[in-house]
Amino acid sequence: MDLVDFVLQFNPQHPGATADAIHKEYLKTQQATSSSHITVTDSTVLDKAFNVPFQQDVDYLAKLDHQIHVVANGGTEFYNYLAIVESSGYGKTRAALELAKTRPLIYICFRDDRSTGYPPATPQSKELLKDLWCSDLLSAERIALPWIQSMIRTYCQGNTGNNYREKLLNHEFWNSVSQNRDNSNDLESVNKKIILYFDEASALLGEGTGSQAKDQPFRAIRRALWAYNHAAVGIFTDTNSSVANLVPSKEHDPSARDTKRNLYKPFIYIATMDCLRNSIPHLETINPAYDIVRFGRPLWGSQWSGQTAKTDEGRFDEILCLAKSKLTGGALEWSEIQRDAIRRRVALALLACIAALYVSPTSSVAPELVKSHMATLVAVDDEHERAPYYLPIRAFTG
Repeated sequence: MDLVDFVLQFNPQHPGATADAIHKEYLKTQQATSSSHITVTDSTVLDKAFNVPFQQDVDYLAKLDHQIHVVANGGTEFYNYLAIVESSGYGKTRAALELAKTRPLIYICFRDDRSTGYPPATPQSKELLKDLWCSDLLSAERIALPWIQSMIRTYCQGNTGNNYREKLLNHEFWNSVSQNRDNSNDLESVNKKIILYFDEASALLGEGTGSQAKDQPFRAIRRALWAYNHAAVGIFTDTNSSVANLVPSKEHDPSARDTKRNLYKPFIYIATMDCLRNSIPHLETINPAYDIVRFGRPLWGSQWSGQTAKTDEGRFDEILCLAKSKLTGGALEWSEIQRDAIRRRVALALLACIAALYVSPTSSVAPELVKSHMATLVAVDDEHERAPYYLPIRAFTG
């Protein structure tokens, strides 16, 4: 509702209200409306959207499964983990949930409470992250080892639910992991490799303070994964292209220099683009004006099927609300964006939806466009030396 319509409704009920009072009430109404959109999107709609049948005709899952197999059997010359880097809405998390149906997989999510993504943070993830930001890297490694050990042991003992949702997200499993992480039982009896899938992995990165090491939580987990190389393979994924810090050049990776181990190239594959164009439920009788939700990243089509609105117009409005929030980095109104640097990025993202813009791979703004403004990562450079904090990229929005 715009301001004029609000005034026409508000004045008859409050004839003596001042202009300031009217404006204040209008802002409250807008804030409440925005909050309701976010709540519906985060909980009800996204949960339903994740139940849309997975498109098996797209080879994304097969390619990912193959690459995980390569990592799991890579020998001692490679670290036993893979980084997956891509913009929001291409199916990174959904792929994990699908893999969990047929592969031994533990899903760990560090999602921020304010995020519009799904699923929410897994139980105990905040406790794990807090523990790893301890005094120094050596102490963090000592903490990471029993956490990883307890995850694998609890999974192998069958302390999980019957379906993949319960297996990945239930509190009983994670409470057991937390309570038993000081148990000294080793993992020598584990005869298969468990996939540990760390979602929103940029939470593991950071400069640290005092004696803390740069990217300390990630480096501690990486060392713990290697200690249990016979029983674990790690996957680190995030929308933030700076997650390529997880595959730095040896020049900027002390551990890799010391051990002489190599790192696998990040997994980037956008085959899910347009994958729902012919198979979205409820689109058989859709108004042609809304056909656009069939195309692009699968987020839009799955959202359409998950919407609770009774009309096509209502469904489309909810998708537009989500798209607006993701394109602007979470803001629903321009007035909510306070920092000039963010305003410039949002303006660039909005312009890029209209004009064909080329964003230089070495531009400092490129990683932020992928992270927060729906740019799509299409390639990485094989050479790491030119970009110590993230691999050079080419990005486009859409």
